[in-house]
Amino acid sequence: MQLSNIFNVSYWFNQPDPAHGWLLWLFIGFFSLFVCAGIAGRVAMHQMDDSINREVIRRASKLVIVIGLLGMAWLFFRQQVVPVFAWRLWLLVWLLGLVWWAAAVVKYLVKRVPQIRFEQAEKARMAKYLPKEQR
Repeated sequence: MQLSNIFNVSYWFNQPDPAHGWLLWLFIGFFSLFVCAGIAGRVAMHQMDDSINREVIRRASKLVIVIGLLGMAWLFFRQQVVPVFAWRLWLLVWLLGLVWWAAAVVKYLVKRVPQIRFEQAEKARMAKYLPKEQR
């Protein structure tokens, strides 16, 4: 493969050859790693006590499971030589989706989580001055 091919439109819309040998196993391992990491995140999520950390892990594990399954679907279509769904363009769309979704998770982690923690601390601080509910 020549690096100049990535600037050619026909490269992205041509039918790639099915992967063979080590490249096939590299694709399978790469996409399986995403799915396994997502499943591990789901299992770890149920062990957490903090609801905020649980939400971050839930979002991240959903990301890697969906991205891994979409990657495996693309690999299946590539191996079966399905005309439209095996294009290299879908791998580029997959990569852009991964970056966009990961940025949304990081944005939630960096921007929203500190706000939620501050709101919880403020609510707890104010709760000690409010009358308790009597039964």
